[in-house]
Amino acid sequence: MRRSHGVSLVELVLVIVLLSVGFIGLIRVFSGVTGGLVTGEAAQGAAQYVQTCLERVVGTKRSPNFAGVTAALCNGISLPAGYSWTEVTVNSITGSTTSACPNNVSCKEVTVGVSRASSGSVIQAYNAGTAYAKGDIVSYNGDIYQASSATTGNLPTNTTYWGKTGAGARATLLLVNY
Repeated sequence: MRRSHGVSLVELVLVIVLLSVGFIGLIRVFSGVTGGLVTGEAAQGAAQYVQTCLERVVGTKRSPNFAGVTAALCNGISLPAGYSWTEVTVNSITGSTTSACPNNVSCKEVTVGVSRASSGSVIQAYNAGTAYAKGDIVSYNGDIYQASSATTGNLPTNTTYWGKTGAGARATLLLVNY
């Protein structure tokens, strides 16, 4: 009498383990892709709000000597939950041979930054003189960072003390008064 050859219990368990490992790998790949999409969406949203503010600036620049161009121009733009203004500065400069503004011409330099934190926390601009505790959140160059340990004077780009937790956008516009 011939014995029929089937699948043993050991072989079945081995196949189940191998399939499980494969599925876990696929899940990790797809979760990494999803995180990248969320960060990209946050950066794109922030860039749109920066553009909205700078369009207001460009619409106001025609006033004599740019009198209407102030940091308050962006105050009327409401940001959705999770987004915050990280920087709105207006500096008057007189051109020189070393500046972007033409020599002996008055200009205004407008810098706008918007960020979105993953935690929705209050975001303060990074200050090198501030002592930060573990968990503090700051904005720096349009991105959001969280302190991984207590730190003072270490830039948020230093991964020993900081981790990137959110995305944002930052732009500078130079208005030349001809």
